[in-house]
Amino acid sequence: MEIHASSRYDRKSVAALCRMFRVKKTTPKLHIALMLLIYGFVAAVCVALALRNGVDGFLLALMAVCALGLCAELAIFFVLPRIQYRNLADLKDAENRFVFRETDFTATTAAKHQNAEAKLAYDALVRVVETRDYLFLFQTKNQTFIVDRATLSDADMQELRRRMAYCIGKRYSIYRY
Repeated sequence: MEIHASSRYDRKSVAALCRMFRVKKTTPKLHIALMLLIYGFVAAVCVALALRNGVDGFLLALMAVCALGLCAELAIFFVLPRIQYRNLADLKDAENRFVFRETDFTATTAAKHQNAEAKLAYDALVRVVETRDYLFLFQTKNQTFIVDRATLSDADMQELRRRMAYCIGKRYSIYRY
């Protein structure tokens, strides 16, 4: 039985891929809110201590670390996905069609100036990560097929999960967001 799916390399899917590397256990939005809260609390304590006791080198260093951490979190969450999407060049908004069989799949990509087709066995995948919205199929550490889960029925997703988990074992991860 063949399972058909598709996806588009748009800003939303690329952002999900970028954020998936940073957040594994919780939703990306909850993660960024928690980080902002933690950095904000530490910065507020530092400011309160500075006003009460005067500014010293340790407080300045701690406030600088908070500011850098906050900037890094915001950049990873908001800026990095835009940079990655812009770097796709001709693959921006590329349409991908997938045909999943028992032990392999075929991916057909239709982009602005480029069309390609690849056939891969499941056990050739380096890693597979499933989220609520996407299925990320890693050919290498840096090359990923993004499958939109909205194009799969629940029954097809369960069957696909069974096939891939059988072939790749522990390299199949399910992130609960």
